[in-house]
Amino acid sequence: MASLLSQAFQNAKKENRPALLTYTVAGDNTKKKSLEILKSISNYADICELGFPHNTPIADGGQIQTSAYRAIKNGIKINDVFSIANEFKKSKKYKFIKLDIKDNRFKKILFKYKPAGVFNLAAETHVDRSIDNPDNFIQSNIIGVYNLLENFKIFCRNNKSKLIHISTDEVYGDILTGRSHEKYPYQPSSPYAASKAASDHLVSSYVRTYNLPAIITNCSNNYGPKQHPE
Repeated sequence: MASLLSQAFQNAKKENRPALLTYTVAGDNTKKKSLEILKSISNYADICELGFPHNTPIADGGQIQTSAYRAIKNGIKINDVFSIANEFKKSKKYKFIKLDIKDNRFKKILFKYKPAGVFNLAAETHVDRSIDNPDNFIQSNIIGVYNLLENFKIFCRNNKSKLIHISTDEVYGDILTGRSHEKYPYQPSSPYAASKAASDHLVSSYVRTYNLPAIITNCSNNYGPKQHPE
């Protein structure tokens, strides 16, 4: 297994692309085993994601549903996930910084750590919440993205990096027939979708105006039986 992991990351580096490894404690019976696996891959992983099994099955097939039930049955708790995360914090590749993306100190972080890539996954989410309180969505999804773009623009003047802006297919509005695609017209129908559409347009404008190295992804939701009401 270790040799296969090593080869996977070597291939990713040869192809000049990021290597992503997702790891969840849901697939293991004990905290000890989870910790052993995490330690064994930490030297290879560019990104490690720790997942906690939900109290309802998740929509990724029967095997994951079964493993989530098994993990809960064997006593894996959220504290176990935190303990594994604390071990991973010892890795030189990991640094946790709690910061609002509207905070201009983000620029100092960029210049200090000089990331090869920045993933913008920070956003207020869920349509119903945006209807109840649009202000948070405007602040995070529009003002926050503007601040991120301004600081990233300054950073990229003398540093090579790339911004991956994670958006949503909600920006296309209701798709009554067929499916949306990257050239589909924007028709947001909620404050959440409108705020994400605005952030997309900001990113696109910075790519066109400032030649900012950035791309946008408009992902759809993963869903299935018994998912959370949100």
